[in-house]
Amino acid sequence: MTSEGNKSQKATIQMREYLDAQGMRFVGQMKLWTKDIDNGKCGEIFNIFSMKFIN
Repeated sequence: MTSEGNKSQKATIQMREYLDAQGMRFVGQMKLWTKDIDNGKCGEIFNIFSMKFIN
């Protein structure tokens, strides 16, 4: 999911509630800032985030 500005906390709460109602589990979140995309750090940030879900 994506969210612009300060709406990310509200969007995360809504997503958690939706997943819970569907019998699913929210397992994590990450934020990417425009500066991370502009300076090419988004791949590095994604790799660090995704490693949390491997063993």
